[in-house]
Amino acid sequence: MSNLISEINTHLDAIIMEEEEIDNSIKEMIISFKEAKDENNYYFGQLCILHYTEFSNSFDDDIFKIAAVIELLILSLDVIDDIQDKDTEHVWTTNPALSINCALSIIVLSNKIIQDSSFKHANRAAHYVEKCILRSINGQQKDLLNNCQDERSYLKMIEDKSGSLTAMSCLLGVILATGKVPPQVFAYGSYIGVIQQINNDIYELKNWSGKNDIINRKYSLPVIYLLSLHNDASENLHAYYRGENQANLDKELIEQALLESGAIRYANIIKSVYKNKATNLFNEIGLSNVLYKELQNYMR
Repeated sequence: MSNLISEINTHLDAIIMEEEEIDNSIKEMIISFKEAKDENNYYFGQLCILHYTEFSNSFDDDIFKIAAVIELLILSLDVIDDIQDKDTEHVWTTNPALSINCALSIIVLSNKIIQDSSFKHANRAAHYVEKCILRSINGQQKDLLNNCQDERSYLKMIEDKSGSLTAMSCLLGVILATGKVPPQVFAYGSYIGVIQQINNDIYELKNWSGKNDIINRKYSLPVIYLLSLHNDASENLHAYYRGENQANLDKELIEQALLESGAIRYANIIKSVYKNKATNLFNEIGLSNVLYKELQNYMR
């Protein structure tokens, strides 16, 4: 996978620096955003390449450029997401107005590159990218409204917000290879995205000094579970979410409750449900052992 990461990174830099219609100040900011990302494993771009390789009878090196485009799109959405949420201190949050310009430039540039690529089914691929991005924006809108306070609505929201982006990455590789849009690929791509989001939700609850859903009065599966209980921790949490005792959130009590009440275990059970649903679709569509194992790694 290190070779894929290197290829994607090389093409990503080239896309940014060679685009004549983007001002140098914007190029420099985009490069700084890319370098400031916490992880540069290019998870989405790799999914695109893996699916293209799986479904194509030949290999076109331009897929590395498309994978880099996907990573640029994800970066732009991360920038907008963090500016809207106001819960991180990434470099792009220091000057939101300029950062939004960068994000908009990326979105326009990305679609242009996909459509202008050498692939036979480039236009169809670009259409589905637009469709998935709009679905993700719908999910982000629901997240910002912060009214997904039960399991069903919360899972639907993250299927839209996060799942659609993973589905987009998988589908893009398939469409460029075949022109087809297998519903199984869209579905299991969405499920993988949900699993990744649940992992993030659990991880962020362990960090009380940074991005944390409870501190920001956001909902996630462990929070929804904890709020459904009738004990001291849930009462304290309900009051905090209603804004009654902002200074008196009992972090020690809540942290203990998250571990002992079954809230984390509940989130992991939901994750297992999605893993089983995705695995069933892997078998239904008949994926190779290579891609099957790689996708299983994404669902840990």
